[in-house]
Amino acid sequence: MRPPSGTYMTALSVMIAWWCAGQWASFLWNDLDYRLLVAKLQYLAIATVPILWFSVALTFSGYGRFLQRWYPVLWLMPVATIALAFSNQYHLQVWSRFTIAPDSLALEIEYGPWFSTHVTYSYSAVTIATLMLALKIGFTRGRRLQFMAVILSPLIVIAVNAPYILGIDLLPFDPTPSGFAVACLILLFALRQHMFATLPVAREYTLEKLNDGIVVIDDHGLIADSNPAARQIFGVELMRIGRHFSEALPAGISLNADVSTEVQLPDRRWLDIRISRLQSIDGPTRGQVALIRDVTREKGLQASLLQSQKELEALNSKLNNLAHTDELTGLANRRSLYERVRSEWSRSTRHKKPLSMILIDFDNFKLINDNYGHQVGDQVLQRASGIVRQIIRPEDLAARHGGEELAILLPDTNAKDAVDIAQRLGAALEALQYHDEAGQAFVVTVSSGVASRCPNDKSPDMMIARADKALYQSKADGRNRVTLADAVNG
Repeated sequence: MRPPSGTYMTALSVMIAWWCAGQWASFLWNDLDYRLLVAKLQYLAIATVPILWFSVALTFSGYGRFLQRWYPVLWLMPVATIALAFSNQYHLQVWSRFTIAPDSLALEIEYGPWFSTHVTYSYSAVTIATLMLALKIGFTRGRRLQFMAVILSPLIVIAVNAPYILGIDLLPFDPTPSGFAVACLILLFALRQHMFATLPVAREYTLEKLNDGIVVIDDHGLIADSNPAARQIFGVELMRIGRHFSEALPAGISLNADVSTEVQLPDRRWLDIRISRLQSIDGPTRGQVALIRDVTREKGLQASLLQSQKELEALNSKLNNLAHTDELTGLANRRSLYERVRSEWSRSTRHKKPLSMILIDFDNFKLINDNYGHQVGDQVLQRASGIVRQIIRPEDLAARHGGEELAILLPDTNAKDAVDIAQRLGAALEALQYHDEAGQAFVVTVSSGVASRCPNDKSPDMMIARADKALYQSKADGRNRVTLADAVNG
């Protein structure tokens, strides 16, 4: 992948090559005018190389937009330096004296006032660029070669340039372009070895910007590194390098590799922590990395969802109960009764089991309503329904059949047992005492009809119809009695 600074790196290499070419070209003809012209042409590179190095650092460090915005401002100084170099004979700002040493190829140069400004600007650009690159790369395992290449390159240039500027002539020529050439070769080698590939930079940028916390833990459980998100979750002090990671967690928490663990902090925040082993290049594991997600909001939503689900289930249960239960008596309603009758009828058919039905009607119930009021009549139905529920078995079903009529469905019950149950119900209901608004006691009797499934019943409705006919027979015979449908029909 081409690094983002590749374009500026290419331009930097071209300018350094131009500077070097000018340096050696100046020795071709030892003429003052020729040497001055070559020196002026060299300033095309001398003035631009520091800014190109600065541009490389900015783009590599992720400040490409800043560079685009301020690019014209950064080039004001190099352009001014080049213009002053080419017009130096009018103001002597770059060179106040420019001559050839007697009997030598060396130049005797005294610099003008502007040269100091140019040197300060150039050195500042190179120094800032080098520091930016060094901080961006970091002296960490896997990046030490990049770090050394970035630091070594400008140091070589400074080492050869500083003595020349200070007037220490170690060589008969300016060694600065040669120093830049060596530095450029080092950087080009680093680029060719993909040492400045964007992948490590992108990886670091991604980790720094992740909303999830990342904590690197060594073999002893000590924190080796953490990203800003982790420091925001736990606090800077708890994420200090060298502290034990367990200090950031509640006491008693055990984290296992490759397993997500939900942890609640003392401040009631919830974290999802996943530990993964770090594999070194040579095989053995070297510590662990923890991925931490703040799931407090998700846990809150989950709790709200569970609460809503429970409320919905309770509401559905209530609606289902209302749909199958008589509101006054608390017994099953007519709809629920007939659903159960059909189900038990099918079961009775499959297993050849007996099935019986009792229909109960309160005697003279209209008189109770007329004499004592409907409220007392409702109390009679409610208390009588409670007695019925106490006497029947759990597998039986008691229902309000309509008005003051109750129905008892008795699975696996023959006619004789059904009559016994009806008689016990009648006796228990007759034993109940009710009171009117004046406190006067009265009792209520019931008439019952019993039907048990017989071969002639083609459907459950036929059995219920026989029980209803037996009930009316009890009414006709004087009330307060139990009549078996088979006896009526037979």
